[in-house]
Amino acid sequence: RVLFRSIALALYAEKDIAKLWAALALQHDGADRWYLEALGIGAVKNEEACFDAWLAAVGEKWNTPAGRDIVWRMRASKAAGLLAKLLQDKETAHPRYVRSFDFLPASEARTAALVEIATSGKAFSTSSTA
Repeated sequence: RVLFRSIALALYAEKDIAKLWAALALQHDGADRWYLEALGIGAVKNEEACFDAWLAAVGEKWNTPAGRDIVWRMRASKAAGLLAKLLQDKETAHPRYVRSFDFLPASEARTAALVEIATSGKAFSTSSTA
């Protein structure tokens, strides 16, 4: 794991890293918080391309503990729609996904996801009676 973290960190602000980054992201098991952070740092200035490459690699199988970590940590506009899905599902809704929106870049995707959450009637609630 230490080697993978080091490689992920070495990608910081480099060009044409998306495929390598996605391969590293596929190694995340959902248990190593520091590996997840190294992936986030390594994707800086390439967030969109890295996230797109990862999504292409995982396809519809993104909603796993490790995949939810990647969605939560990435600062890509497409993450907003997936965060909205997580927040509208009682099984996966968690306050950290709400806070993640604060770190996403302003975009139409972010705005659309927030509107979807607010109007769906399925939005995450901190109340235990909801």
